[in-house]
Amino acid sequence: MNMDLDLSIPLTLIIPIILIVAGLVIPTILIFAGLFFTFVSITPKGTVYLFKYKILPESRLMCLCIGFFLLLLGMWSASIIKIDLKSVFILFSFIVSAFVLAVIGSWISSKLGKTIFNFFLLFVSSILILYIAMYAGYHPPVLPIGNNTTTPTPIGTPTPTPIGTPTPIGTPTPAPIETPTSLPSPTPLETPTLLPAPTPTLTPTVIITYPSDSSTVQIHEAIIGTAKNIPEGQQLWIAIYPQNAYKYYPLNPVDVQSDGGWMLHVQFGEAQNVGTKFDIYAVLADNNAQKELNNYMEISEKNKSWDGMRMLPAGTTKITKITVIRV
Repeated sequence: MNMDLDLSIPLTLIIPIILIVAGLVIPTILIFAGLFFTFVSITPKGTVYLFKYKILPESRLMCLCIGFFLLLLGMWSASIIKIDLKSVFILFSFIVSAFVLAVIGSWISSKLGKTIFNFFLLFVSSILILYIAMYAGYHPPVLPIGNNTTTPTPIGTPTPTPIGTPTPIGTPTPAPIETPTSLPSPTPLETPTLLPAPTPTLTPTVIITYPSDSSTVQIHEAIIGTAKNIPEGQQLWIAIYPQNAYKYYPLNPVDVQSDGGWMLHVQFGEAQNVGTKFDIYAVLADNNAQKELNNYMEISEKNKSWDGMRMLPAGTTKITKITVIRV
């Protein structure tokens, strides 16, 4: 039996082992040295010497930062993980951080005093220790070291189990297919009746073109105007309202021509009504209102007396009004 052991180390592990030693032993010494110098400098003496050389605050800070950087480098080497951009960025950031913190520490030491710098150094140390502790929580898989000459045990060839002769299956009898029941014919839908589109309602328009509003008139005048969109069943009437009599004096119904024009001869009061203001109303009258207006005209014509009406009958709608002055 050969009891010789293969104690050779593969060449691919020499560099990681060197980095492990450099990244675990050296940074440990540097970190403890930096912390020792820091705690000693907090004492009233304030100044630290090593072999008669003064230890500056920047040196202590660089000692800590480089120590932590080498410790992280050693841990990375011990993990034997694949180099990626994230690992390279972390190592590079520690190098840059060491110099940046040294510059900041130098400024704090010169401007704010050594006491403030020492507390700043302790704070940076605490942050770095927590970061290293979190990074150390990663446990990579263990890779084998050396040559593995163990021969795997071959797996036996499985013996196939013979399969018996299959029993023939009889011809299956097809199940009878049911005759589909005919569905009733669908009832045709009724054709919807289209309703005629509603006729838009047009707004009636009556314009008095002569006389104009606020103008003067003689005792006998002709009122001229136009009318459009008179509703079916209604008729245009003109009523004179003397402002000093407080009564409406309806005239004959207006005969509107096919082009919408109309004209009506009227009399504005008596000879003594010079200077009186008269309101001219153009009104529309429905069937009931027309009956009352026609009845008023017949009685007035019969009696030769036009007494006027205190109110226009129900069913009349005032469309247009102008005011004129008698001269």
